Amino acid sequence: MKKSLTIFLFLSLFFFFSDSIKAQDYSTALGLRVGSANGISIKQFVGYSTAIEGLVVYRRGGLRVIGLAEQHFSLGRRSNTSVFFGLGGHYGYNYLLEGDRGPLEVYGVDFIAGLEYVFPHSDFIFAVDLKPMLELKNGTAISGNNAGVSLRYMIN
Repeated sequence: MKKSLTIFLFLSLFFFFSDSIKAQDYSTALGLRVGSANGISIKQFVGYSTAIEGLVVYRRGGLRVIGLAEQHFSLGRRSNTSVFFGLGGHYGYNYLLEGDRGPLEVYGVDFIAGLEYVFPHSDFIFAVDLKPMLELKNGTAISGNNAGVSLRYMIN
């Protein structure tokens, strides 16, 4: 288990800091994400194919702030489509569905994988992703049902 985790972390760092390909033709985009959690998304490329994404989403009666580091891989030299994956973390709160105990603090680790399409001759980007997460507060739990679609506008 420890060896697998070490290999996973090494490969993740390698891909995050690898800038050998240009995956997208924009540097910053802002938009909406809808799905299992709805909210605002902003993505900033910090390298040729490495981006950071920030999300503020409403989920299960509460707000979460999510930060992700992502690696993009173009599906071809002239393709407007890229595959991406990444990891990060979240912090926020949920209201319990049962009882009146008030908001419940949540934080954990997030993973993301998806496809992103830049519309030609347009400033819009469409993405679809799967974002499983590992809750670390109040007992460890894995939630794999976090899917969403995003529509972003290129700021520059």
